[in-house]
Amino acid sequence: YPKVLSEMKMPDLLSEKRIIDPLFMYSKEELLNKIGIAKAKIKVPNKDGLMYMPCKREGKGIYFPNKIQELTSYWTLFELKRAEMEGYEILEIYDSVIYRELPFNPFKEFMVKLYNLRKDSDEIFNKVIKILMNSLGSKFAQYRPRTERKVCHRAEYKKFEKMGYYIENEFGEQYMIRKDFEKVLPKYAHPIITIMMTAYARDYLYWNLKKIPFKDLLYCDTDSIAFKGNYIEKFNINNELGEW
Repeated sequence: YPKVLSEMKMPDLLSEKRIIDPLFMYSKEELLNKIGIAKAKIKVPNKDGLMYMPCKREGKGIYFPNKIQELTSYWTLFELKRAEMEGYEILEIYDSVIYRELPFNPFKEFMVKLYNLRKDSDEIFNKVIKILMNSLGSKFAQYRPRTERKVCHRAEYKKFEKMGYYIENEFGEQYMIRKDFEKVLPKYAHPIITIMMTAYARDYLYWNLKKIPFKDLLYCDTDSIAFKGNYIEKFNINNELGEW
């Protein structure tokens, strides 16, 4: 995530524009070269092995269909363009939200400095920096729960219970009580940054996975690939940001 966040094309959030039936305004090639997301219908190619396009399964994360079928979902325009290279067919594009590209990446210098600091830090501080780097991109799509806590005597608790508070901890005669409010969207939130970061990260991982025959792939994660066989020479092994 830190690598793609520091290298990907960045949307100008102030230029956000929703376009219904975008192919009425743009050709497909023009639209797919823009930054944004779209609701589209695609045809999945029938092939064995790695599949490119993810689809969300309610309550079970994402999966990658590998049988011929038509799917309607939301994807980044970047993913739709790359999917065509892998044999997917775009049947319809119903709706889109597009952005102009920022002339710079606001995260690049920040990530590089953090990574260099991490390489020179001790084991404990190394983990702190790692968390900072890995979690930054997801914060733009995170709701913040709002809670309120009070300390009250147990004799007063019934009054607060009627107001929606519940006991979180007990300290003898004193209760730590808590009330949860509806989650709010922080002012700094803008999901397109997180959406694009995860799309670019899946793409980066996918093209590295393709270096290995499918039969020899064992496992992958956001930052790792496990395989059997001697394929190490296919990867650039070093300690630079985002490398293996």
